[in-house]
Amino acid sequence: PQESDSLFEIIAKTENLDNFMRYFWIRIVLLAGIYGICLGWYAWNLQIAASAIKMPLLLLGTMVICFPPLFAFNMLLGSKLNLKQSLSLLLVANYVLTFILASLAPVLLFFAISAPDKHFVSLLNFMFCSLAGIFSLIFLWKGMRYLTLRAGKQYNPRIIRIWSLFYIFVGTQLSCLLRPFFGDKEAAFVLFREIQGNNY
Repeated sequence: PQESDSLFEIIAKTENLDNFMRYFWIRIVLLAGIYGICLGWYAWNLQIAASAIKMPLLLLGTMVICFPPLFAFNMLLGSKLNLKQSLSLLLVANYVLTFILASLAPVLLFFAISAPDKHFVSLLNFMFCSLAGIFSLIFLWKGMRYLTLRAGKQYNPRIIRIWSLFYIFVGTQLSCLLRPFFGDKEAAFVLFREIQGNNY
């Protein structure tokens, strides 16, 4: 808790935010890439490299798409965060997500190599991403609360939770557009599958 508060305080003071954001951008790409490698390992072909690129694209793409409403909702919250502060908070929350995913990557890799059932590996991936996403959103909510109260404003958690639903919907739909992440062991490598409807 003290470490997270110190991060929130850096964001609140707006000191050196350019370096702060660069630091987390780089680590999000690296950690998401590590998890992507483990996803693609199931097919044991070019899918390894493709998933290593797709996973950072998924997370950063979702963040870019959902950032404008976050900033708008942030204004409604009354926390008075500027663009850099809002982006910094979202970056740190995504770092939390990728850090958890990277810590779970060896487990995913083990089952990707040893388990013949793709559905089981896919379910395991869903569980890992859901777990990491929950921790990431909790961190984001906590950060919004801290920064809003620090600004002397009343915190309304409903607004940021509504935004969280948008974030989840966009993330799952974008993952559908970027698939496959696992690939198929017995089929030729395919970079993208044909889009058929939506993820829901």
